Amino acid sequence: MCRVVRHYGVFFDPGVRSARIEAELARLVTRGNVSVDDMEALQDDSYTLYADDYLPLLDAAWAARATDPTLVDFRDRADLDALVTRLHGWDRRMERTSSEAVVFHAFMFFLADHVLRDDLSLLFQPILEAESAYVLKWLSGVMLRTGPHPDAALDGESREAALVRALDRTAQWLGARFPDGDYTWGELHGTIFTSLYGDRLSSAWAPTDGSCGTLNRADTVFFASADTPHERLDASDGSIYRMVATFRPDGTPQAYFTMGQGVSGDPESPHWDDLRADWIETHHRPLRFLREEVDAAPVETLVLMP
Repeated sequence: MCRVVRHYGVFFDPGVRSARIEAELARLVTRGNVSVDDMEALQDDSYTLYADDYLPLLDAAWAARATDPTLVDFRDRADLDALVTRLHGWDRRMERTSSEAVVFHAFMFFLADHVLRDDLSLLFQPILEAESAYVLKWLSGVMLRTGPHPDAALDGESREAALVRALDRTAQWLGARFPDGDYTWGELHGTIFTSLYGDRLSSAWAPTDGSCGTLNRADTVFFASADTPHERLDASDGSIYRMVATFRPDGTPQAYFTMGQGVSGDPESPHWDDLRADWIETHHRPLRFLREEVDAAPVETLVLMP
């Protein structure tokens, strides 16, 4: 599948999130009876459309090793074959419990490094650190080319060779980073909200779902420098809050929300970060609109005197 991307600006998303939203909304509308639960699940969606584009390419490249003379060194690599097999059974979701999410994420960025770093030179790392999605947008512009000369932008290397070499680098990195062979996305990837005013106003690091390009957005920078990935992938931003709204039969609004930390700006308050676990799990709480709902659920009362 080759996706048409409109380049409205330098650091804009390559279109995978909007494509996923449109596809899921169309599916839900066709099914009918769209519920609040459906919308909450959509906000938590960690499916990566990059897998839909790149895993078929990887399958074709791995199959080509049997006849491609440039891939002769990879023909008997059982470790690479095992990674391809694992990705076949993956649900393509960037979930904390997934080990395949680690494999795919590393593969994508080793591929981007292999294909783009020599062309972008000193600009590769600054662009990656500014917006990882833009690097992947350029990568798709090269790897998803169609027409009579699909490999024209690869400087004489076949697309299959680029994919298999990226897979090889992935296997080498996995062996060095996780020598026991046991790893999950949540072990590598998490979210931390940092503050310009020091650690006291920053959150603790926590494993989180999502990645670059998923609806549950959690962008990270894979490379610390050329050829050296970060030991841990820290997302420092994401949805400030998530909300789903509807109406009761009598027209009264109903809304459910979750936010990253809490409702207090005081680190000493119990409400400084008491909503954080809900945000990580995308567990929405009801907003109270009726007076009797508010009166029935007070936590603290603040009286302001003139």
